[in-house]
Amino acid sequence: PRCIGCSNCVLACPFGVPKYVADFDQMMKCDMCTDRTSEGYAPMCASVCPSEALWYGTSEEFHAHRRGSLVDGWLFGRQAVTTKVFAVVDDVAAGPIDVLSGEERGWLDDPFALEDGAR
Repeated sequence: PRCIGCSNCVLACPFGVPKYVADFDQMMKCDMCTDRTSEGYAPMCASVCPSEALWYGTSEEFHAHRRGSLVDGWLFGRQAVTTKVFAVVDDVAAGPIDVLSGEERGWLDDPFALEDGAR
């Protein structure tokens, strides 16, 4: 009921998941594979990602097996947004990440320590 069919999410999603459905004049979006996650499985995108760039689990599981900080707070100008999914960053200042500030962010090149195993 909140979707107004503006299609901004199509431009924002790097995975091409949202699709405009003209019959409904609304977007159809990712539901985090509720059929899979309700059965204890990871969403399909996370289960097939060969580099583990997409990962599914609790924050406790993340911190036990991964490195970096989980961020789900973003600033778009004066608008603060909290998301259901997290991004992994190397070093987080207090508060949400200001998307429009233009500052360089310390994104992790290897958040899952995949290169450490190759050494």
